[in-house]
Amino acid sequence: GQVLAIERPKIKDPEMFSGDKLKFLAFYHALKAKARAFGAFVSEEEKIVWAAALLKGDACNWYEARYRRLRKERILHQDTWETFLGDLKERYKDSTVEITAMKDFNDLSYQNDIEDFIDKLRDVLIRVEISPVTAIWKIRQAIPFKIWKEIPGEPQLRNLDRYLIHLRESGLKIEAMEQNLKLSKTLSSRPSKTEDSKPKSSNEQAASKKAGAGPQKNKNPGNKQK
Repeated sequence: GQVLAIERPKIKDPEMFSGDKLKFLAFYHALKAKARAFGAFVSEEEKIVWAAALLKGDACNWYEARYRRLRKERILHQDTWETFLGDLKERYKDSTVEITAMKDFNDLSYQNDIEDFIDKLRDVLIRVEISPVTAIWKIRQAIPFKIWKEIPGEPQLRNLDRYLIHLRESGLKIEAMEQNLKLSKTLSSRPSKTEDSKPKSSNEQAASKKAGAGPQKNKNPGNKQK
């Protein structure tokens, strides 16, 4: 039989970064996504050199100064991808963005919409680095126990992406059940059509006619007292 070769989707390199702090987060996350998707670097050094080629202006000057310092201190061979990313972030992160993001993280709450909660959490994670353990701890605080207890292997699950996938599935399931229960209670509280349509007794009919007639008016105005 013929074997079909399936190519992985190609991700473009991030746009070159000049050191603009307002553009740093977009560059930083694009850089990490590309490195993770490519996954074919021979060494940590090759990955760092690739990233350095995307720096220009002030950012390029920063990298060259960093390179000279590590070589002078004779620790260049100890440099790693994670160390490089940490140094890059420390140099160009916008502190005001992180402060705002952390406030949004602390204010996260569940408003009976699991997808909205997850969207807001992901937005925060783009703007500030938060460990998976901390993010999961926040989820347990904000989300009702009946939702996150349904996550398979929850106590041991530490992969945040997988955790959020299971959280979404569990949340949608619980929300649908509660919505159906609320609808069922609403319908059961309404009077049935059989009760509305059953024939009235003669006494009920007479009472209904009397109520509809209203108070009787005095048809002879001459009987009024002077």
